[in-house]
Amino acid sequence: MRYEQYPDFVAACEAVGRISGIQPGEKAVILAERKVEPEVIYALWAAVQAKGGQAWACLVEQAHESHVPGVVAGVLAEADVVFHSWVAAHSPEANRLRRERGQRWIAFADCLTFDRFLSPAVRFPIDLMVAIIGTTWRLIDQGQQSSELHITDPKGTDLRLELTRADLDELAADRRWQGRITADAPQSRSQIPCPHGPNLFHVGQQMRNQTATGVVRYDSIVGFGGSYSGGYGDSTFVAPVTIHFDRAQVTRVEGGWEADVMRRNLEDGQLAEIGVGFNPKVPAYDGKFTGAAGGGRAGTLHIATEGNGVEHADGVLHQPTVTIDGREIIRNGRLVALDDPAIVEMARRYPPLGERWLWDASEDREDRTFR
Repeated sequence: MRYEQYPDFVAACEAVGRISGIQPGEKAVILAERKVEPEVIYALWAAVQAKGGQAWACLVEQAHESHVPGVVAGVLAEADVVFHSWVAAHSPEANRLRRERGQRWIAFADCLTFDRFLSPAVRFPIDLMVAIIGTTWRLIDQGQQSSELHITDPKGTDLRLELTRADLDELAADRRWQGRITADAPQSRSQIPCPHGPNLFHVGQQMRNQTATGVVRYDSIVGFGGSYSGGYGDSTFVAPVTIHFDRAQVTRVEGGWEADVMRRNLEDGQLAEIGVGFNPKVPAYDGKFTGAAGGGRAGTLHIATEGNGVEHADGVLHQPTVTIDGREIIRNGRLVALDDPAIVEMARRYPPLGERWLWDASEDREDRTFR
């Protein structure tokens, strides 16, 4: 670590301590795959020790989706907190340990490099993030009995979805909409950088809510290579990937080879999730190491589909406009809450952030080319 990185290192470790809720004497296990930079493992270790915890690291050659290797089961069973670099929290073993031991699981799949660990996205103030999420929810839920969610973008996305009062109440029960975005309670989950979501629609609603109809034209899909620089005409695909929905069911997939891959995975496909990005400092598109496609950035949407027996894939819109009964919550890729006077005033309490910092955070000029 270079000496000039040390202040950001300390701040990032403090943020990780807050996100994971580490208490003195607690035991933490770091599940990492070989592509994780060693400095990241050290940083997580340091974050745990700084809070008085104990850490162990388990390294595997290559991770498998939603799987925890049996060889580390004994170590995991002793943990209070588990940091994981792949989606291990979805595994049956992880679910059992959370249920039986109250373990907290924190993903760091978007921080596999030391630069990403030190980034402003990791260091973004949690209290400010909570306020941004709360302001957005107050725009969504104003006591109405039903709502129309409408999503558009400059490339031709036009999707409508009806939300009943029961749907809104179910969304409101999500701990993230309540401002609980850290792993500060037994069985809770979080991620670094914080947060992932919360959602405007999730697969649990699919059985009763089958109103989503229209078309979505993705800017990027998690795991697919390409480049994106934030402009209206940019795309990460050889041809636009377009998904058609009728009552939440996938009826047609159009595009190039990427669409062919999606089409094969979307047999009997359906809408699975609509998630909102809230962190202004997450890169719009930076998957060189992780395959991340920017769904956590403030003002983006990730709209997931899933097929018969296939885990869902997150497609991302970088310039959406989202309305609830005509009220804008995102305008051309900018989260409306960022311009709320109370949010701007709160940001001034976090030097050197300030109003200009929030404005800069919404600007999007990254140009990443990879794979």
